[in-house]
Amino acid sequence: MTAEIAADSLTLKIFNGHFEPGARLAEVALAEELGISRNTLREAFRLLAHAGLVEHLPNRGVFVLKTTASLLRDIYSFRRTVEIGALPALIRNEDSLQKLRSVYADQQKAIREANWMVVGSANGRFHQTIVDAAGSPTLSEAMQAINARSRIAFLEYSDTPGLHSRFSKVNGQILTVVERRDLKEAVTLLDSYLVEAHNELFIGLGFDKDANRRD
Repeated sequence: MTAEIAADSLTLKIFNGHFEPGARLAEVALAEELGISRNTLREAFRLLAHAGLVEHLPNRGVFVLKTTASLLRDIYSFRRTVEIGALPALIRNEDSLQKLRSVYADQQKAIREANWMVVGSANGRFHQTIVDAAGSPTLSEAMQAINARSRIAFLEYSDTPGLHSRFSKVNGQILTVVERRDLKEAVTLLDSYLVEAHNELFIGLGFDKDANRRD
C-alpha cells in the first residue's frame, strides 16, 4: 500500500466518523492495521496535513484537526463555488442523477433507523455526487477532503440528529428540482442550504460573529 492509498483510507475513516475531532492517531496501531511501514504512514500523515485534516504537534503526535471559524468559512466558500458550479453538469447526466437518487434513499433509510453516523456519511456522498458530475478528478479529489473537513465540524456539533434531519429534507428538494431540470431553482436551493448550514455550525460551535475565538 502506498502513502497515497493509506491517506485515502484514513480520509475515509475521518469522513465516516471513526476518529473524533482532536483524536490522536496512534502510529504503531494504524501502521499494523493498514499493513504498512511507519515511514509510509508518516508520509500519509503528511498528505493528510496538507489536505487540512490532521495536524502534527511536536513531541505529541498527529491529531485529527478541530474546526475553527476560518476553516469553516473556507469549507463553505469552496462548497458554494464548486457544488453550485457542478449543477449544470448534474442536470445533464442521468447516471449521476440515478446515483443521487440512490444516495438520498440510503440517507432516508438511515434517518428512519436513527443511524446518524450513516446519515452523515450519506449526506456527504450526496454532495460528493453533485461535484463528481462535473467529471473533474481534481475537483472530486478536493471535494473528498472538504467532505472530511465538513464531517469533523458535524461531529463537533451538539445536535447531529436535528441538523441532519433538517438538511436532508433540503437534499430531497434539491433532488426534485434537479430531476425537473430546473437549474435556477436548484442553484437557489443549494446556495440557501450551504449558507444556512454554515451559519448553523458557526453558531452551534460557539464562534463569535465578530471574532475567531477558537482560531
